Amino acid sequence: MQPIEEIQRKLFVLRNYEAVFKGTIVRQMKPVCCGQELGLGELLKTMVRPADVEIDGNPFTLFEVTCPTCGQSIPPQWDIRA
Repeated sequence: MQPIEEIQRKLFVLRNYEAVFKGTIVRQMKPVCCGQELGLGELLKTMVRPADVEIDGNPFTLFEVTCPTCGQSIPPQWDIRA
């Protein structure tokens, strides 16, 4: 990965982290793989892609994460806030 692409990926995570994991309508569950929950530190070190999903007719951008241990893609799981 080129340095500029890595910086852009990290900025994407930092810009969207609060909205994705602490959203008022939809909140993504923290990704879990290989027995560990991936927090902000791990997300900044691994591949994170936007995952556009539609929930109750509304579009949301969540994170699709690659496990830094095994390389498996972890699709987003979410909780709908009442």
